[in-house]
Amino acid sequence: MQFHGAPHLEGMQRLLLLLLFAVVAMPCPAQLIGLSGVVVDHSTSEPVPFAHVYLHDRSHVAEADPDGRFTLTGLAPGTYTCIVEAIDYERGTFPGVELSHDKRWVRFELNQVQLIGGPPVITVKRRGWPWRWFVR
Repeated sequence: MQFHGAPHLEGMQRLLLLLLFAVVAMPCPAQLIGLSGVVVDHSTSEPVPFAHVYLHDRSHVAEADPDGRFTLTGLAPGTYTCIVEAIDYERGTFPGVELSHDKRWVRFELNQVQLIGGPPVITVKRRGWPWRWFVR
C-alpha cells in the first residue's frame, strides 16, 4: 500500500507490522501446564507426607503437603522421568510420565525401607567430667 500524500505513514506501517509479528511470535505462557499428584505408601495406600518430587534433571522440584499431594508447575507437555524421595522410604524413579493437556495427574507409590535387626541404637561414652577439661 502506497501513501503518496504522507510519506511518514509508510514507516509507521512497517513499525506496526513489525510489532504485530513480534507479539505473535512470542511464546505463550498458557502453553505451560502443571503436573499434580499424590505420593502414597505402596503397601498401605496411606499418603506419604512431605515427600520431595522432582524431575530427573532437577529443573522442577515440589514438596508434598501433609496429605501427600504435590504440584510441579511450569512444564511443557511431554514425557518426563520423575524421582520421589521421602524419609523412611526407598527412592522411587518413575520414567515415562506423560504430561499433556488431558493428563496432568499421577500417583506415585513408594516402598518403605526395611530395617534389618530393628531400629539403630546410638551409644554415647563419656570420657571425663567437664571440669577436667579446664583443670591442668
